[in-house]
Amino acid sequence: MLGFMPYELPTIFAQPEDDGPNDAARDLIRLQSEDMTKAFVYERLASSMRPLGGGEVQPIPSEWWEIDEPLSRFATGAFDPERWADPDAAPTHRILVGAESFDQWLAALPELGPLTARQIEMVTEPKLRAARAVSRQAQPVPEPADQQAPSDGRDLAGVGPPLISIEAVCEMTGMATSTVYKRIDDDGFPQQIKLGSRSLWDKDEVAAWLREKAALRGN
Repeated sequence: MLGFMPYELPTIFAQPEDDGPNDAARDLIRLQSEDMTKAFVYERLASSMRPLGGGEVQPIPSEWWEIDEPLSRFATGAFDPERWADPDAAPTHRILVGAESFDQWLAALPELGPLTARQIEMVTEPKLRAARAVSRQAQPVPEPADQQAPSDGRDLAGVGPPLISIEAVCEMTGMATSTVYKRIDDDGFPQQIKLGSRSLWDKDEVAAWLREKAALRGN
């Protein structure tokens, strides 16, 4: 999807950090893996596992994709189902994704794929990458307890990030609805997530965007 061949990945990740092309490539691959992980968590894309030496193919439960660092799974295409939350566990099973379901998911992606304008800027602009690093050390933006959006009958507790409504987004940012949508196109504001007929936002992404803006103002 990003134009990298599998044999290029070890070289990309073996290079030292240089705030240059390799860092940008690593960030692109990391962002891609995070986005695909969300697809597995929300069951938009199914995954299966098979022992490395061969054996029965079994589905991977969606909750096994609720991990902090998915990159090691994408780098090796394997993991240990007995220690599925441990990125340092030696892999025992190959990860499989059906070609047909993957093609359908890939064809349904918007033109820029899973990378938003904000994500592209973060990996190509050193100042924005620095702002992101600063924002990670900041405290989360507070949010009223009653601002989390209902899930249209689907229980999302413990499955991926908290999703919030446009009203909650406006409350967090102090922006009007029209400004929120304009910022998506013009200023890299996080993209909405469609859940049935509703448009919801990842609260953590909105908070990260606010912290990045605050970090940039402080530079």
